[in-house]
Amino acid sequence: MGCMGAVVALLLLIVDDTTAQQTPSDLDNPWTQNNNDWNRGPNQWDPTHSVIITEATYFVVASRMVRPGQVYKVSALILRTPQPLVVRASIQRDGVELSQAKTQKIREGNRETLSLRIPSTSVPGAYKLRVEGTYDDESLGGSAFVNESIITFSQRSMTIFVQTDKTMRFRAIPISTELRAFDNAVDVYMRDPFNRIMRRWLSRQSNFGSVSLSYQLSDQPVFGEWVIQVIAQGQVEETRFLVEEYYQTRFEVNVTMPAFFFNTDQYIHGKIMANYTSGAPVHGNLTLRATIRPLIAQSSYRGVGDRRIVEKYFNFDEQFPFWYPKKIYNQWERPTIPHLKFFNGVYEFRYPIAELEQFVPSLEGMEVKVTATVGDRFLDEIVEGYSMARIFNSSIKVAFLGGSPQVFKPSMPFYVYLAMSYHDGSPLSRERLRLGAMEVRSEIVTRSGGRRNLDTRGLPMSTQRDGVWEMKVDLRSQLGYDENARSKDLLNDIQSMKISASFLDARGERVGADLLLLSHFSPMNHHIKVSTSTRDAKFTVFINNRKARTGEKVEVAIYGEPGAYVGLAGLDRAFYTMQAQSQLSYDKVIMKMSTFDEDTNGTFVHQWFSHEGNPDEMVYYPSSTYGIDANRTFE
Repeated sequence: MGCMGAVVALLLLIVDDTTAQQTPSDLDNPWTQNNNDWNRGPNQWDPTHSVIITEATYFVVASRMVRPGQVYKVSALILRTPQPLVVRASIQRDGVELSQAKTQKIREGNRETLSLRIPSTSVPGAYKLRVEGTYDDESLGGSAFVNESIITFSQRSMTIFVQTDKTMRFRAIPISTELRAFDNAVDVYMRDPFNRIMRRWLSRQSNFGSVSLSYQLSDQPVFGEWVIQVIAQGQVEETRFLVEEYYQTRFEVNVTMPAFFFNTDQYIHGKIMANYTSGAPVHGNLTLRATIRPLIAQSSYRGVGDRRIVEKYFNFDEQFPFWYPKKIYNQWERPTIPHLKFFNGVYEFRYPIAELEQFVPSLEGMEVKVTATVGDRFLDEIVEGYSMARIFNSSIKVAFLGGSPQVFKPSMPFYVYLAMSYHDGSPLSRERLRLGAMEVRSEIVTRSGGRRNLDTRGLPMSTQRDGVWEMKVDLRSQLGYDENARSKDLLNDIQSMKISASFLDARGERVGADLLLLSHFSPMNHHIKVSTSTRDAKFTVFINNRKARTGEKVEVAIYGEPGAYVGLAGLDRAFYTMQAQSQLSYDKVIMKMSTFDEDTNGTFVHQWFSHEGNPDEMVYYPSSTYGIDANRTFE
């Protein structure tokens, strides 16, 4: 899932017995140049040529990236040679050789793979890969080819997850590129906001898959952002948490409402709860205030600047008993702020969005902060609580995964994927998706200037994931071409393809998206397709809350593969919905591991955001390389 580096072609030399010539375009190709000044008699280096070989033809492929503690592999293919060759590969850092390997005799048309173990103590520097081939003949002997290429060093050789808890217990989970537990020691440091080491745990073994530790804060800690630093095999992973001063009040005010609203919703709604530390409800009065401001803090946003922060008090339709005195204001008295005079611990509010639209040009892209102020009559205390929600456009959108443009191979079948969501990235309901219809139109443009439209297709929604449409494109079949040379020439003449998708839902709302596909250039019309699959581990977690009659304990049963490490963490629902990134989720793990290869094109990914505070949902699909030709593909 992110453990292989970018594959690059280091050398591809096809020469005659005469001196190979180089075109001007070859001078711009970094993979065909040799910056070393070789002195080998008649083959002395000439800056106008990138080739010093007059006999052998070979093809060497290796990774662009090298990581500490990993096995670096080099594939050498000898295409043409008068004598068997012995290929030797070595990796150097700042001119010092770190690892080397060589093959046995390689005959013409054979391929060998060299494995080089990178030391786990490797540090950043200038890394080079040196590949040389020599004749294995006592009479002839000598060097057939020598080449050096610059490779990139990455300190990241594993993925480290840090999971924290509000009681200052945490665990570090290092996972190797083989998706196994890191079987070596890790160092853990606790640093305060001034970057001072407050405690360290050295050489902690992680054979079981994780390192679980705890740290007790002092009664007068340094307030600010603390850091948990994990170092494994030279790789540094940091997780930050905030330490603030907090005083327990007599009672707490909690404002609960959805984190997102649409501009077509009728009401902004939520619930106010005020309880003492004992759990008893608070009896007093309540004031609600809504603060509306733009999400983007600019001088002007949709006609509303930073100075146009609107505050609006909620009016309560409160019924009083007949004996309660009614306040009558005269023309010199100012009415008090609207408030609920008889508040008994819980209040559900609902305010029309249409009234808020009177104060701003548009609610789209606005943030509404609802502040509840509760006053206790007996203790004579006033405590505030607040909650914030964002208002988004309720319209829907459709998008092609991977963006536009993309590269495709006309002679090979390929897949395109579409995803539906609201404009804020949240998923649509299953019923709305099921009642909608997706149509796709395609247009082909040839190099000769011709155009051809394909038949309109109706796509069914994926059975594996709601909101995703998968379309297979086989131009040979759709255009009615046969398996002959003429058909290959026609397919190879295709320059680009445009796919237009249109979705119509049951409410009559129509949205569309376009995808531009550029043809992969291959003079011989030769292409290769490589696919991978992921095998999911099968684990089942069963919770039995009736095991203990007291209700204070629950039984957790885990069924899975023998010898596997399973870590459990419990969290309050209120904290879980905040998604503070302190806990692990499936999507968080996949997202972090998918960014392992820094400079390579990855898979298609789409992410849906949850309005209920659940973890984000993500889907992954295979993608083609972004290379427009073979040279760019290997780079």
